[in-house]
Amino acid sequence: MIIGAYFVFVGRMSFGSFLAFVNSLWRAVTGIFDLVHMIPQARRNTAVLKRIGALRSSGRRRTTTRDGWCWSKPPVSGTATART
Repeated sequence: MIIGAYFVFVGRMSFGSFLAFVNSLWRAVTGIFDLVHMIPQARRNTAVLKRIGALRSSGRRRTTTRDGWCWSKPPVSGTATART
């Protein structure tokens, strides 16, 4: 940007061209920053998906109660459990 300002003062670039250059520069910089900020978000989302996958494959099932819902362990084979 400093070089662009120098070119405007010397007369080698118009002020409109300088504004267009600065606008394009900030759009590129903002896009790069957005991409860099997406990396931690993607890592967090990956960790959440791994946790959900582990929960789904743990063998627990969702049961409902009067107050809402809770996770319960599957019954042990060979034993009978009564729920009220």
